[in-house]
Amino acid sequence: NGPYEKDDEEADEIYESIDKRMDEKRKERRERRFQEEIEKYRQERPKIQQQFSDLKRKLADVTAEEWMSMPEVGDVRNKRQRNPRQEKYTPVPDALIAKGVAATEKTNAIDLHDQHYGGFITPATGMSTPSTEIEMVKIGQARNTLMNMRLTQ
Repeated sequence: NGPYEKDDEEADEIYESIDKRMDEKRKERRERRFQEEIEKYRQERPKIQQQFSDLKRKLADVTAEEWMSMPEVGDVRNKRQRNPRQEKYTPVPDALIAKGVAATEKTNAIDLHDQHYGGFITPATGMSTPSTEIEMVKIGQARNTLMNMRLTQ
């Protein structure tokens, strides 16, 4: 609070030099601790290069013939993708074709149900037989396309 004198300046320089020396010691200690941690970490988890150093040394003994006989990296992987099998086409059985034809053709015989009810009276009362012809095959195809669309989304 008084004037800044020469002995105050000298004391400040001494304190500053002490602070610098303490900082240097802390820095040295911090660097030493950091180096020890790195060495400990590398001992616990060595680099891949160090793990395979013995194998790298053995590579010097490999002859040119042995080197050329080694398979390429991609030879084993993705073999199915590189050499796709030819699709196998199986002929459709005749029974399946006949079933498809029978599903689309109209019959000229009356089944027992229609014979019993005469073809005009339906078991559900109050409903009349629809006058338009319903094609069940087209309904089935539409259902299949809808399912395919939903599955591909």
